[in-house]
This record gives sequence, structure tokens and C-alpha cells, in this order.
Amino acid sequence: MQTRQPAAILVVEDDLLVRDMIVELLQEAGFVAYEAANAEEALRALAKRHIDTVVSDVDMPGEIDGLGLARRIGELKPEVGVILTSGRLGHALPPGTRFLAKPFTACHLLQSVAALVGERIYAAS
Repeated sequence: MQTRQPAAILVVEDDLLVRDMIVELLQEAGFVAYEAANAEEALRALAKRHIDTVVSDVDMPGEIDGLGLARRIGELKPEVGVILTSGRLGHALPPGTRFLAKPFTACHLLQSVAALVGERIYAAS
């Protein structure tokens, strides 16, 4: 029987304290967590590493915001799940993208990530 590796989650958040909190929470829950401060760093990480799911803030500095990142992921790596977070509602989400309103609880974040990872694993088998 082959054991499955823990899901790899990329956290994209420009606020260092929020990013560190999310990464630590995911690691404590048994996920492998990587981090990026903006969409450009995230795209480089996606090119180098196996990532199952991306959790990204919508509002970030740089040429690409979280919505643009979700669109690029959908074009380049459609097998990667995307959860966007924001304190503002009303974003038109790219197809297949989930939304998690800020502020969110640790429980809500972990449930959202686990559900999306589970759906992707089930769909791939």
C-alpha cells in the first residue's frame, strides 16, 4: 500500500504576520506549506515545486493581484486549486476559484483547504 504525501499548499500574502500565521497553521495541520509575498513570487514557486492548492490574498502589491494570479493558475496549471481571501466582498472569481472572507477562523481556513484538496485528489483518481 502506497502512502500519500501531505498536500502542498502555497500561501500568497503580502502581510508577513498573516502569511506566517497561515503557514504555521497549515503545517500544524499536516500540510506542507510554502510561502510567497506576491503573485510574481507565487508564479516562480509554481514553476519550481509541486503545489496542490494556492491560498492567496486578493489585494496585493505588484502588477498581478490575487484575481490575476488565480486566472494565470487556471491557464498554466488547471489542476491546482485556488482559494482567494479578502476582507471585501463582490469580487468576480475566475472559474473554479473558491472564496474565503477575511477575517476567517483557523477552522474555516483548514476546512476550506481540506475540502479543496480532497476534491482534487478524488477527481484525479
